[in-house]
Amino acid sequence: MNKKIIGVTERISILGVNDKKKKVLARIDTGAAFTSIDETVARKIGYLNIMKEFEDRLVVCGEKIYHMNHAERKEYFSSITGLKNFVKINSANGFSFRPVVDITFNIGKTDIRSRATIIDRSHLKYPVIIGRKDLGGFLVKITGEKI
Repeated sequence: MNKKIIGVTERISILGVNDKKKKVLARIDTGAAFTSIDETVARKIGYLNIMKEFEDRLVVCGEKIYHMNHAERKEYFSSITGLKNFVKINSANGFSFRPVVDITFNIGKTDIRSRATIIDRSHLKYPVIIGRKDLGGFLVKITGEKI
């Protein structure tokens, strides 16, 4: 099988709700399992309502969310239209919950259907990271790149 060679950064086009599209520079991150998009990008491609409802429910639930098991949390968020899932992300600052949505993005002339988490990446250089679960069929060329 011939794999396409891509760099550690790639210009991609993301398709969201109702064919809303946005072109961005993405970081290819083999250390991340999932693709993640910035809240600003998510809003521009039609996910504002999902983000607002997800955040509103987190606020209403408050500390109870930490005491729910996965099935209870899944039921709690299940009525949000367009929300495909959510993930609990552990970090040095504790953990957080992120909404997961369906996206399609184009990289290296290949369309990839994916599920992506939405998170505030405004303080980071790249508004999108492409995780390894979406990199099948690609080789990442790192030579000549500053890492």
